[in-house]
Amino acid sequence: MNEFKVGQRVHNNSEGYFCEIFSIRKEYCNVKNKEGNLVSVLLSDLHQTAQSMFEALGYEKSKPLAHIIKYRYKNDGYIFNIYFNMSKQIYSFEDNNKRILGVNLDVMLAIHQKLIELGWL
Repeated sequence: MNEFKVGQRVHNNSEGYFCEIFSIRKEYCNVKNKEGNLVSVLLSDLHQTAQSMFEALGYEKSKPLAHIIKYRYKNDGYIFNIYFNMSKQIYSFEDNNKRILGVNLDVMLAIHQKLIELGWL
């Protein structure tokens, strides 16, 4: 069973472009290529975008604020925000208590590497 849905925006890793899924079969799906033509690609060549991953986790993307991208998660009165500051190239987290933790790119890469080493990715 695959994790993709019709209408989802994905990245075609083998061809290097973003596309939308129009139909899904057992091992492949139909997407529009860079030229706008409908083509069949293997599901194994596709990768979810961050947007679809956030949505699957229950986050909503807020309207853009200047150089900030914001995702918000709400559950039973608990609110958790993730901010991406495009001008400073950092991301930060904020909870109901307005506690903020900012992370720069070097720290994020170290965390990502550790997740790979732990076998989580």
